[in-house]
Amino acid sequence: MHHVRQDYFWYERRPRFEHGIRVQDLLVFRYVL
Repeated sequence: MHHVRQDYFWYERRPRFEHGIRVQDLLVFRYVL
């Protein structure tokens, strides 16, 4: 994992849920070739 973008989905009018967990931050992964 490279970093976390906090409150990435702030623009959503209604909270988004996936598998019962609120989606709020974005996890950014990095793979060096």
